[in-house]
Amino acid sequence: WLMAFFGKLFNNSFAMGIIFSTIIVRTIAWPIYAKSNDLSIKMAVAQPEMQRIQAKYATRKDPESQQKMQMEMMGIYKKYGINFMGCLMPFLQMPLFLAMYQVVQRIYLDGGTYAENVSNIKFLGMRLDVAGNMSAIFGQKGDLGGWILAIIVAVTMWYLNHLATKKPSYAKNTASHNPQASQAEQTQKMMKYMQYFMIFMMFSLSLQRNSLALYWVVGNIYSIIQNLI
Repeated sequence: WLMAFFGKLFNNSFAMGIIFSTIIVRTIAWPIYAKSNDLSIKMAVAQPEMQRIQAKYATRKDPESQQKMQMEMMGIYKKYGINFMGCLMPFLQMPLFLAMYQVVQRIYLDGGTYAENVSNIKFLGMRLDVAGNMSAIFGQKGDLGGWILAIIVAVTMWYLNHLATKKPSYAKNTASHNPQASQAEQTQKMMKYMQYFMIFMMFSLSLQRNSLALYWVVGNIYSIIQNLI
């Protein structure tokens, strides 16, 4: 309904429906994002102290020392107001994003309740109901413009990941306190590979439908602005 409402306002434009609906849905989800981001910031601030405690008990594996370490770690969590329930916050966004994904995929289909309100499926000279593939070069059904959108999806996704994983200045020089530096480095590498895989997946899915590519471009740009704020 939301997408159809904005589509109808702008000459039945599917693109305008996607853009405004995405902005509104992301804004509704902002408090959930803020809670998740708050946990990340607190963890970054507390990390040096946590690593010092881990180093202190690195060679003391007896139950009493381990219990003391846990107590000291709990003290750090309390000091910085770290609540690990915040880790569950991103999952609360999933129903919204899955619903948006389904609407973008299906709202324009003939016979649908709101199809007429988004019947103008052209955006910057490209059709939003086709795949962005190279066959457009040879005059077949496809849209080369979709490749441009898909590339923008990949670039914005990369930059978003870069912002999310960039260490603040106060968290940069903490490796000396970490008794498991090599393991942490290995985990970081694994996370980086996962991010590259996700970017590739988003790029591939964007080529399936130009409407999806536009949705992710708008969503990624919104998330970048949100992250910078």
